Amino acid sequence: PAMLLRILLLLLLPLSALAQEKVLNVYNWTDYIDPAALEQFQKETGITVRYDVYDSLETLEGKLLAGRSGYDVIVPTAEPTFARLIAAKALLPLDRAKIPNLANLDPALMRRVATSDPGNAFGAIYLWGTIGRPVGCAHHRRAPPRVPQPVDVHRGRRRLEPAGSGYDGMSLAISVIIPAYNEGESIIPVLDRIFDAVQSACEILVVVDFEEDTTVPVLRAYSEREPRLKTVVSTYGRGPANAIRYGIDQVTNPVVVVTMADGSDDPRQIDDLARLVERGVVVAAASRYTASGQQVGGPLGKGLLSRTAGTSLGVLARVGTRDATNSFKAYSTEFIREVGIDSRSGFEIGLELTAKARRLRRPVAEVPTIWLDRTAGESNFKLAEWVPRYLRWYRFAFGKQLTLEQVAVEAAEIAKLNNQPTRKERNS
Repeated sequence: PAMLLRILLLLLLPLSALAQEKVLNVYNWTDYIDPAALEQFQKETGITVRYDVYDSLETLEGKLLAGRSGYDVIVPTAEPTFARLIAAKALLPLDRAKIPNLANLDPALMRRVATSDPGNAFGAIYLWGTIGRPVGCAHHRRAPPRVPQPVDVHRGRRRLEPAGSGYDGMSLAISVIIPAYNEGESIIPVLDRIFDAVQSACEILVVVDFEEDTTVPVLRAYSEREPRLKTVVSTYGRGPANAIRYGIDQVTNPVVVVTMADGSDDPRQIDDLARLVERGVVVAAASRYTASGQQVGGPLGKGLLSRTAGTSLGVLARVGTRDATNSFKAYSTEFIREVGIDSRSGFEIGLELTAKARRLRRPVAEVPTIWLDRTAGESNFKLAEWVPRYLRWYRFAFGKQLTLEQVAVEAAEIAKLNNQPTRKERNS
């Protein structure tokens, strides 16, 4: 109990500072506001600006349509993004009484914006640009050239079409990684549910630590009738982190989903998580602690720590999810190759990659999930041993934006501490 109290106090330390701090959360295109202007605003008003940037409309829409983005001000392009965000009810209407200078905006331009935002209820003009092409008079008098037939300008690029009834899940290619330890036949219903639920083209890699694992013969028998299942024996060492690392290193698909062998995760959400990654986020989390999410069962202390850590990271560090500690996540394979995985123990990889994404200001999103405690076998989660390692990644999630090189340096320092053997490990 004393250790649990100390950990909770550590997690809640940022709350006292935040309670007295006025914060404005802005999401904008890169290079739209001079950093000196932000500093001047903060100096004159005393309001801290948390300024995040995006490099594509796909990233912006993925962040906002996932819900609970936490931003106060965003700067979308009028068409088609602004209209879609309004239709999706992702924006709040302006309080015009608090913005008297709206009256100074060009009425003609505001009427043009009204084609996306009827009544100018949700936005105001920040910048207006026009692209022109000079044409010589002699050329202008000639008949215009024949206009070529339209082409699909989106071919080969990410689309942001909602996954409605016409959604073709087969357009995605997913690798599902399942770390397993002596699951035996209890893994069969877990695999059945995944293969029944996932509509996308997928492969499932079940990763074990050694050939003698009781899961291996069950997997090999299962794979005789299901070629999408692969049994993989890790050579990276024992433990779930090494199993996940090894499994990820074997895949070539653009999306990787990590889920557990105990059946606690809902496989029907694998497609939804992968779709978020396809739309531009680098980490998509299944969240127990967002609206409509729930955790059913499990140890009280573990659940309390997880909820406190997840909620505080979501609210204070703005990592993009309120459940950074949940291992059930989808990742961009390219992102993982870029940042690497430094964890070697426990299930801290999900928290590590979420924290790295936040410090790089890469997009993270979530979908609500209902997590059910395992009904067969025993959990391999070692709370007292792994929590100190989780806390280092937790603290790393807070802070200014870093470059890829800076993330690598700080992550290496955390890994150096986390990968030292515990006293129990040294004595075993």
